[in-house]
Formats: sequence, C-alpha cells, structure tokens
Amino acid sequence: MDQEYTCWIARAPAPDALREVLLKVLRVGQCVEHARYGVGVATESNEERTTIDFYEHGPKKFVTEMLEAQILAEAPPRPRKPRATTGAAAAARAKKAAR
Repeated sequence: MDQEYTCWIARAPAPDALREVLLKVLRVGQCVEHARYGVGVATESNEERTTIDFYEHGPKKFVTEMLEAQILAEAPPRPRKPRATTGAAAAARAKKAAR
C-alpha cells in the first residue's frame, strides 16, 4: 500500500495558549516531495531548520515552521546522472568519428 502524507506547517499567529502547533520534524533519511524542488531526502531536521538533499537541485535548507512538502512512504530511485567526460576523451571520440 503506497501512502503519502502531507506536511503543512504554516499557521496564522495566535496567542500561545490558543495556538495550534503543527511542527513536523522529519527523520533523517525520510523522503519528501517539494512543489518547486521535487523529490529529496531529509539529511538534518530540528525545530528550527530542516535540510533536504534534492535529487535534481542538491541540498536546500528550510525554516521548519514554513516547510510545505509531501512526505513519501518510500523513496523513488535516484535518477542517474550522465557521465562526465574529460576534454581529452571527447577529442579522441571526435577524432575517431572523423575517420
């Protein structure tokens, strides 16, 4: 069963006695999906800051109270990055293709 949870953190200011606190501290390794940055994995989280390493955008730090993301039940596979080529390898391939 694939479950998704939504983590909504923003609340209007209210007196401390009446204020509903919806503070969600993520576990290290927990997978989330952010509307702007996509899928990522929580690397650090406390009451003040949360750091998420996104697959496509790298690590980003958020104010925990303001973070809006969906918590995913399981992490999708990390996309493979294209292999980097050195200038020498690219030149050798171009030379070989020109023959």
